[in-house]
Amino acid sequence: MILTEEAWQHIILSPRSYMAEMSDVISDALLHTDEIRRSNTRPEAVRLYYKWIVDTLVEDKWGCVVVKYLQDEAYVPTAYATGWIKTGEQFP
Repeated sequence: MILTEEAWQHIILSPRSYMAEMSDVISDALLHTDEIRRSNTRPEAVRLYYKWIVDTLVEDKWGCVVVKYLQDEAYVPTAYATGWIKTGEQFP
């Protein structure tokens, strides 16, 4: 899985500057996922990995890591904290 410097800068820029202090959320969401959902807009190629995080800089939230799958690779275009899990088919 690829997380480019460009994507990391996108993740930590305002209004998500809090993510710079929560970099472990990305690896934790991918390694110890609580729930995975298919994207409603790109269900064949995009998955949303959720991990419940307690006592963050932005209160208790779901950490969400977006992963886009291509033919031979996967990459992380963004990640954020959210109060809810998006609708979409749960991925096994």
